Amino acid sequence: MTERASWGEELRYARRHPGVKLALGVAVISLAVTLSVGVAGWRPAQQRHADVRARADTLRAELAATLRARELARAYAAAQRDLERVHERLAAGTGQAQLVNRLYRLARERGVALLSESNQEGRARGDYVPLVQELALAGDYRGVRGFLQDIGALPTWTVIRELRLSRHRTAPGQVKAVVTLATYRVPAAATRTAEARP
Repeated sequence: MTERASWGEELRYARRHPGVKLALGVAVISLAVTLSVGVAGWRPAQQRHADVRARADTLRAELAATLRARELARAYAAAQRDLERVHERLAAGTGQAQLVNRLYRLARERGVALLSESNQEGRARGDYVPLVQELALAGDYRGVRGFLQDIGALPTWTVIRELRLSRHRTAPGQVKAVVTLATYRVPAAATRTAEARP
């Protein structure tokens, strides 16, 4: 007889014993009770877990929507302030002579020589009338750079349209710059009309 066959016979023989039958029955019943308790406890726990996850997803989506709404409100408020500043700069009643004086003062503060300047009224675009100016500057690079940065601080809406830099031929360490500026303005009649609107 083989060893496997002898083990099989011994198991069949042991199964006939009343104690073994009782132990097998208790094991089967305890396994069934353990499984039923586990399933009964696991199913509600799984449902609670799914509910918590769904609630967390809902709260996360609400929080993201709230944050987006706040960010949008902040961006809108900033855009509104910027738009008001743009309108103020466009409506600044700065005449051509005042603008030229401010540019000369900026150049003097930065140690830059304003060699020449020419002005020309541009074509009106809607309510805006640009004043185009061409300036020839000479000075050290830092001074010219500072002058160009200061243009943004003018009370008018002035932008640099074109800039050409070159080395000064006769003075070492100096640069020459030809700058084309456009200052956008709203004519006085259009400003009064805009202010009269509710």
